[in-house]
Order: sequence, then structure tokens, then C-alpha cells
Amino acid sequence: MTFEVYNFFPTPLFYNNIDIDVDTKEFLLNSSFKRTGGGTSNWTKSNYILDNEVCKGFVDKLFFQLKLFVNDYLRANDKHFEWYITNSWVLKHDPNDFNQAHGHANSLITGVYYLEVPEHSGDITFWKPDGLTNIFHVSTNIPYKEYTPINCGTWTITPREGDLLLFPSHLRHSISTNETNKQRYSLTINFHIKGTLGTEDDCLNLMGR
Repeated sequence: MTFEVYNFFPTPLFYNNIDIDVDTKEFLLNSSFKRTGGGTSNWTKSNYILDNEVCKGFVDKLFFQLKLFVNDYLRANDKHFEWYITNSWVLKHDPNDFNQAHGHANSLITGVYYLEVPEHSGDITFWKPDGLTNIFHVSTNIPYKEYTPINCGTWTITPREGDLLLFPSHLRHSISTNETNKQRYSLTINFHIKGTLGTEDDCLNLMGR
């Protein structure tokens, strides 16, 4: 007997490993940093770090990956709009640094690219959105024989250097503690769209920045 299972309303996450040119990587790693208000990590002083001309070739690579995810896999039709980067910054984790669970406002897709990731310097964990009951309600704690992306409440990825993750910006994610005596560097990229959505009766113009 055969059967099919349809995974309605999943939350997709794109994963690939891509190269970065030496000049762009050196520029990003050697940028000026400031301590965040919460005191758990460091951010570049520029929130538009990829606007620098040296990053142009790598930015083109990022947009190619974004279109693989959104256009080819999710089947979005970008005939009347285009993607652009709203902001971008490098996140530096010193020993014992971490990040609490959070999402990204004013963005549709968020990307994380891992520049330097020593072993045990911090995993990224994704959290099922509050109120999303995709299988059984949380009031009934069903045991599972195996923990999978379908039945999980959280999912953790141990990143490698060169990994690129793309995911919906509202998806909450956290970074575990850097347990090494080295620094960990990752690049954050937020994407939105500009153009025209809808029809004459419900037209929405998005101008971008």
C-alpha cells in the first residue's frame, strides 16, 4: 500500500556553501566594530557594509543564490519587482558571546554568511513561530521516535566557513555561546523588494531605499 504526505505551510530555509574572494573577505574581517547595546556581541559600525565597491562581485553571488531560492524553488514571479539589500553588517563574537532569539524587521529574506567559524564558536538555532501548530498542539506533548524538521520545535545548524543560509526574516533564530578563545565572524544580509505588486484595484508601489 502506498501513500503520500503533503507538507502544507512549511518554513523553508536555503542552505549552500559558496566561495568569497580574498579582497572582500579581508575588507569585511578588518572593518571597524562596536559593542552592541546588550553587550553580547560586536557589530560593524556600518550597517551597509556591502555597499562598498570591493564587495560588488560577492554581492552578485548573493543575489544569484537568492534567486535560486526565491525564484527557482519558491516559484516567486519577479516580473514586476526586484530584490535589493536593505542593510548588511558583520557580526563578531568574542569568547563567551552569544545572541538571544530574534527576528529581523523591515526585511523579507535574511541571509547569514559565515566568514570565520572556529569549531564550538556558536551554532545557530531556529525556533518554531509562536502560535504555529503545524502538527499537534503544544498542550499535548506527543513523543517522537526521531527528531526531524517536520516535528521539531527548534532546529540547530552547526555552520562551516563559507556556508550561506537564507530564510524568512520573521523566523526567530539564536546563536549559542562562543566556547572558544577565538573570534567568530558572520555576515548578515537583509533583503526586501521594490517595484509594483497587485493590480489596478489594489496596487502597491514599493520604492526601496
